[in-house]
Amino acid sequence: MDFRSPAALIAEPTPPSVPESVSPTVPSAIPLGLEGPVIGEDVPEEQILKAAVFFSVGADAVTRKFLNSMTEIAQKKAKKPIYVKTVLAQASTVSVESVTEWIWTTKSAGGECFFVILPPEMLPDFMESTISDARQAGLHCFLVPQGEIVSRLLYVDLMVELMLIKRKK
Repeated sequence: MDFRSPAALIAEPTPPSVPESVSPTVPSAIPLGLEGPVIGEDVPEEQILKAAVFFSVGADAVTRKFLNSMTEIAQKKAKKPIYVKTVLAQASTVSVESVTEWIWTTKSAGGECFFVILPPEMLPDFMESTISDARQAGLHCFLVPQGEIVSRLLYVDLMVELMLIKRKK
């Protein structure tokens, strides 16, 4: 006869075993290829702009093209180069309901501003409140329509805005 308590008779469940060939992975906040260029230690802090980028699921290639073009123009065409350091690049639902999440995520990552890559079917006017919400939180927000990513005018406008941000600091 077994005199142990009923609780002692219940076997503890054992966790399922994971084969050694399978290692759990934690998804990174910055997808491969969106990390941006490596910024040298000799670059002054006032020339580095820490930015987050939010984009629709599946828009990695468009976002990569945007970041590459932005980096090239910011470093080569400006009088005083600006180095855009991507502190976060994340796929997200692009809607006005996501603004608060973007603001807090950008702040948590140490960003000064964030870019939102708008899907082709979305007009920037629909997201205009995002800019004022970000400013109230002490951040700058830039809405980037996917259709304009190939336009040099987009980058000229962004460069003017970014230079003003860096000048104010």
